[in-house]
Amino acid sequence: MRAVIRKGPGAVGTMRRALAAAASLAIALVALWVRFAPAPSILTPSGVILTESDPFYHARRILLALAHFPRVPQFDAYMNFPEGARIYWPSGFDLAMATLAGLGGGSHDPERAMRICAEAVPFMALLSIAATGLLAREIGGRLAGLGAAALLAFTPYQVEYTVVGRVDHHVLEPFFLAAVLVAFLRAAQARSPRVRDGWALGCGALLALAFWFVTTAILIPAFLAAGILLARALEALGRAERRGLGRPAAVAFFSAAVFLVPLVLESSFGRAGEFSYLGLSWLQETVVLAAGLAVIGADWILPAGPGRGDPGHSRKALAAAGAVLAGLGAWVLWGLASGALLGAGAFLFRPDPILATVLEAQSPLRAPLWALVRNMTPWILWTPMLWIGLLASAWRRRFANLGEILILAAFPLSLAFFFLQFRFGVLLGVPLCALTGWGLSQAVVAVRERRGLLLAAGTALATVATPIVVVPPLSRDALSHFRGLPDSAVVAFRWIRIHTPPTRGYDDPVVRPEYGILCAWEDGHALTYLAHRPNVANPFGLAPWHIRGALRASEIFLDQNPDRAAARCDALSIRYVVTESTRGEIISLAVAGYGKQNKFAREIPEADGSMMQQVYPPYFETLHARLAVFDGAAIPAGRGVLPALEGFRLVYESPEEGELSVNQRNGAPIVPRHTKVFERVRGARLEGSCAPKEIVLAAVEVETNAGRRFVFENGAICDGGGRFSIRVPYAPASPGGTGTLAPYEVTVAGRRLRAEVTEKDVTQGRAIRLTDESS
Repeated sequence: MRAVIRKGPGAVGTMRRALAAAASLAIALVALWVRFAPAPSILTPSGVILTESDPFYHARRILLALAHFPRVPQFDAYMNFPEGARIYWPSGFDLAMATLAGLGGGSHDPERAMRICAEAVPFMALLSIAATGLLAREIGGRLAGLGAAALLAFTPYQVEYTVVGRVDHHVLEPFFLAAVLVAFLRAAQARSPRVRDGWALGCGALLALAFWFVTTAILIPAFLAAGILLARALEALGRAERRGLGRPAAVAFFSAAVFLVPLVLESSFGRAGEFSYLGLSWLQETVVLAAGLAVIGADWILPAGPGRGDPGHSRKALAAAGAVLAGLGAWVLWGLASGALLGAGAFLFRPDPILATVLEAQSPLRAPLWALVRNMTPWILWTPMLWIGLLASAWRRRFANLGEILILAAFPLSLAFFFLQFRFGVLLGVPLCALTGWGLSQAVVAVRERRGLLLAAGTALATVATPIVVVPPLSRDALSHFRGLPDSAVVAFRWIRIHTPPTRGYDDPVVRPEYGILCAWEDGHALTYLAHRPNVANPFGLAPWHIRGALRASEIFLDQNPDRAAARCDALSIRYVVTESTRGEIISLAVAGYGKQNKFAREIPEADGSMMQQVYPPYFETLHARLAVFDGAAIPAGRGVLPALEGFRLVYESPEEGELSVNQRNGAPIVPRHTKVFERVRGARLEGSCAPKEIVLAAVEVETNAGRRFVFENGAICDGGGRFSIRVPYAPASPGGTGTLAPYEVTVAGRRLRAEVTEKDVTQGRAIRLTDESS
């Protein structure tokens, strides 16, 4: 006789919870493994090499916060030299990272501090994964939560923003959106007034912290308000039961406004009384208040349901509606008059030329479909159908689940912003993954109950296609080389730090440094962090003062008049110039300074949707080409010769070659080095006597730090008094191992004179008199 053991409901529930916990742990571990895959190229023996460009300035700001703890400097003289610039990023993320680094022993060890911050980013991603899973669980149960968490953990676009070394506030954007929605759901569902108000206060605190941590937080109150307004409209139409959302909404929004006041006052924009969409200012305060007023106004205006209104309530509702609409109208008029709303609109819909060169500021509609699917997974195509399915399901059940209403409102809004700019794809991940999790749970139910086979088949197809598309960009080989800055640029910037005169004020950002360094604006943050030197231009592109620096750099680099470009460098106290021989840099400079339709370079679409960069002949007469390609030497142009750039000398070049190849007139190609550093010098003057109108040439062989040799040649024509003066920039003792191999050889009327030039002659602009005894 056999005993049959039956599991009770409690045992089954315990087993399911254990399986869910095991699945959650597995998702977290694999998510961390994927995000730590690039560690060998990020956490190097020579130091931490951060990814992309913005993390380099976050790193600098974190170190400044450690030095001035707990204050985070709002102005930096090392940005946009020589004026310096206000920093419009909110300071919460950098202060939190500085606190973490300080607790880990990095207060006096910058490399240790950066290693702690770089390694903390993947763990911060777990907050977003968990919060998104909780949100999906509210609408589809435990399976939906696990599905949403897994998809957010492995979507390539989400991984890209959360890999080790991507020290950027974007890592927390999904967390704040999902956490705010979850906190409001808990407040609305609470039966106890005390619990309800507690969750509503928590929602307000999260909303305020979002503004202090991430730049896209201004969209979160819009998503929340849209969901509450949709729920209230459904109640008025009789499609949903009255929930009483007015009080938790009021507590959430108005507590957020109160919590936000000290954070705004901490910002330089708030202290100045500004209303700006750029930084944390009183505009964000009014956005939160406007969202709260809109929700409360709708609660008053809309009846409780069909036929449930009364005349007294209607009169009060109309009065409240008039007050709310008047307040919102005044806010809109003020925003238009002050330019704050117009500036925000220009940022969203009409990006300036500099932002147009940044991928995350472009519309995904311009990208080929395969690229969109590769970055956002096949669910980006299937999710709109899931949204329709969720709407139909909620309609049948009279919108009994408030979480479904919030997702129904958030998804189309986030999708619209995503189609405006790629950068909002991080926020889109939350409703997209929540919808996907719901779809997976419904597919499982459909298979169990043998209904809705179309939904089940579509969901299964998208699920099968997801790993096929997701695995290649998440492969260990692809991620192991994930870094935005080339190795040659990293080495060059570190060389600058060691071999150039230090500038004051690196740890005190209000002190103006002695000189600045000109480089492509994309590399400005990395230059300042790695070289400890001020940049003329940087990747900050939203603020007018930052755009001015990028435009200035573009105008100098693409100036076809070298004397004018040199004069501008002197006027701005620019001592060093860094060039990179990449087509992307040339395109960026050309578009930033002269728009997409320019004479220097353009992007040409290929058949597969990718872009090919084409460089045009006028580029090779610019300062950038004269330095990056031709080392500042004289070059043939048309029927004549462009004279040498006598005020710039090459002091460093990378061993690696660049992406350009230029054919000379004799057919021999020139393949310039990837990264070069030039110093602006006065140059020694070689002077002597000769017959009027006599041509004089000075030449010398130069060997670079990388062992490459080239001939620098400059010339002059004797004046009417029979005198000549030739300026030369090189000397044997040039820093970094780049210098002349022999004395200058000066050819005058068939005579060959030798000139010994020293480093002081070059840097101090000394005159060296040549006579026949110099032969």
